[in-house]
Amino acid sequence: MATVGFSPEEEFEVFRFVAAILHIGNIETKGDRSDQAYIASPEVVEKVCHLLGVSNSDFSRAVLKPKVKAGREIVTQARTKRQADEELGALCKHIYEKAFGGLVDRVNRALDRPALKS
Repeated sequence: MATVGFSPEEEFEVFRFVAAILHIGNIETKGDRSDQAYIASPEVVEKVCHLLGVSNSDFSRAVLKPKVKAGREIVTQARTKRQADEELGALCKHIYEKAFGGLVDRVNRALDRPALKS
């Protein structure tokens, strides 16, 4: 990455996002008797939140009990285990798309040398 112009801080940010994606894949969710999801691996959530710079409670609430707009009201919707797992998968895909889309653009700009296009 240094060859194409990334600073050490930028390299660290890339590795931080990769680590967050990998740790999100290790988050284990379970369902209680009413099929409401809960996180069975809070230590992994703590690592993910540290890497992403968000609070544990905000992250858990967004995955397990997000607020949605229903008509004119905003309500809290409890997620099932399956929905929570899908939410985590979607989060990984979104982080991957944003981080690596920017990474590819950056590498392409670094490799684009107009002086060589004669």
